[in-house]
Amino acid sequence: MPSGYTTAQQAASAWYRGGNNFGNTGGFNNIFGTAWNSPIYTITDGRMRMKLNGTVNYPINGLAGDRTGYLLLGANNNSISNNANIYNDRGAFSLLHLNGQSSQFQEFGYRTWMQTGITFTANRDLSYVGLRQIGTIEDITETVIAWSDNGGTANPGPDDLSFRFTSGGGNNSISSIDLQTPTDLDGLHVARFTPEGLFGLGNTFGVNTTGTPVDLYSRPASLAHYSLSNNRSVWQQFTNRNILLNTGTGELATDGFRLGIHGNDSINRNGIALVYNQENRPLLLSANANTNTVNGFTTNERLRIMAYNTPTVLPTAPATYGFYNPAPDSIPNNVTRMSISHNPLTPVTRPLSLLHLGYNTGSILNPNSTDGWRSWMDVGMFVVQGTDNVFLGLKREPSLNPFQPDRYDAVLNWGDNQVPDLINGAGPDNLRFIFTSTTTATIGVGDSISQSFNGLETGRFYPGLDTTFTYLLPDSLDLYGRFGVGDFTASGVNENPTHKLDVIGNGRFRYLPDSLYVADSTVNKIVMVDSM
Repeated sequence: MPSGYTTAQQAASAWYRGGNNFGNTGGFNNIFGTAWNSPIYTITDGRMRMKLNGTVNYPINGLAGDRTGYLLLGANNNSISNNANIYNDRGAFSLLHLNGQSSQFQEFGYRTWMQTGITFTANRDLSYVGLRQIGTIEDITETVIAWSDNGGTANPGPDDLSFRFTSGGGNNSISSIDLQTPTDLDGLHVARFTPEGLFGLGNTFGVNTTGTPVDLYSRPASLAHYSLSNNRSVWQQFTNRNILLNTGTGELATDGFRLGIHGNDSINRNGIALVYNQENRPLLLSANANTNTVNGFTTNERLRIMAYNTPTVLPTAPATYGFYNPAPDSIPNNVTRMSISHNPLTPVTRPLSLLHLGYNTGSILNPNSTDGWRSWMDVGMFVVQGTDNVFLGLKREPSLNPFQPDRYDAVLNWGDNQVPDLINGAGPDNLRFIFTSTTTATIGVGDSISQSFNGLETGRFYPGLDTTFTYLLPDSLDLYGRFGVGDFTASGVNENPTHKLDVIGNGRFRYLPDSLYVADSTVNKIVMVDSM
């Protein structure tokens, strides 16, 4: 007690094992403490073990502050860089301070907001768990886990924040072959944060130090790094559910959306990257699109992968979701459909072939139309813009050969106008062959037409009626379709082909048809040109 007290004062201020009665405590007689401003020290075996501050202010890491009521608990004889003792010259850094064994305790990393929480100092390092007031406004607080280390990346360090699970006991060594065991000295590593802000999730992360098998652990190499040992598959999974309605994706390993890499002992199979939507729903990819606007019917997608029977946007008003199967009997339900949209604001939400490019078929007046598409346009590429389309792929044809029941012909198809649209001035649509050369061709080599913006047309198919042939009825089906060889654009003859075969320039027939009844060598073959 302070010197100069009278005997009566000393008796009133003395500590008794049966309790104490101080005038400023409301008359309670079970008080442990002092009547004056002094820390309370707890000593065992002649050493400082605990220090409870009175009203006091002292600097930490060069930062002054009120440390009233802070409690320091732990080993003694720790000093700071100026060799001041933590018990005699300082005290706790926060409301509760646990101080471990080491020659010095660390102040580096301390911040003034480390108050209502627990500070840990040991091995010349510091960490803090507790509350942090944001700014100066009341009732804006965050919970913080903070750790600190020396500046720079060289040893000692780096110090990380890690999460580990341990079980069993008695194993004081680190397994060099099984990172999955929680019973060794390090236990099972779960997650790790590095001072650079990188995050590692998995059991392969750690720090290789003395006593650790060489290169046993790896360091997180990305903002989020997932890694497992023993060539196991690594997955990231997303699911949801509604408990009340018992709906959602489900939450098993077979549910929801997963992405990761495949694990396998085969060196040629291990590490295959995988992106899986395990639900019967599309997988959408996009860029330069705001996901906050995505809903059931506004998807802003650029690429879609789905199955033939995946629910999708139906061409009805108002828009709904359901199955869009224009030919359900001819195509298996689980075959693949993929679309790449030209404009994400009007995406291809109903792909009709294995690869569908451009836009959905149909129009505002007839949204259910499939235009020039046919059910056999399955394995191939289907391109749509407006009401026009082209298909490149295979077409199944029946076969009379029982040993080859199916035949698939290669097809280049185009659609859809065959007669002129007098109202809109569109059609018929042509299938054209255009050659474009480099725009910087050598002078005197090549032609200026192929170097131009539109290029050189070498031929076209025209679906219109051939009216120049009068030996058949005018509406005969044999008269539809014309093929022209040459340039039929404005730079050429500036018209569509007029005959079944219309050649601009010379033509040559190397062989003429044989007679049905007489040997080829005895038949005269004549080509006639009518000047009229």
